Amino acid sequence: MPETGKIAPSFHWLVTPGFYELAAYALAAAAAYQISRWQDVKIHGRTRAVRIQPSQRGRRSPQVGWGLVVAMVVLIAASGWEAGVIVGL
Repeated sequence: MPETGKIAPSFHWLVTPGFYELAAYALAAAAAYQISRWQDVKIHGRTRAVRIQPSQRGRRSPQVGWGLVVAMVVLIAASGWEAGVIVGL
């Protein structure tokens, strides 16, 4: 395949479902960071897992719930879009 030079910048990646799937995974990871129950801590030069005490009476914040809901909606929509593209091939 001959090389034709530099690729012109474009926003074509915005019209592909893969970008939105990756964005949904990143949003889910960012929203769920508070769910962690363990933390790595260095004690006397060694790394050990220490249990984290639940905050706010053991309840999750509403932002975590909304972040996960939005991530799932985006992921389901992007997966359906990608499935439609594959079926249309």
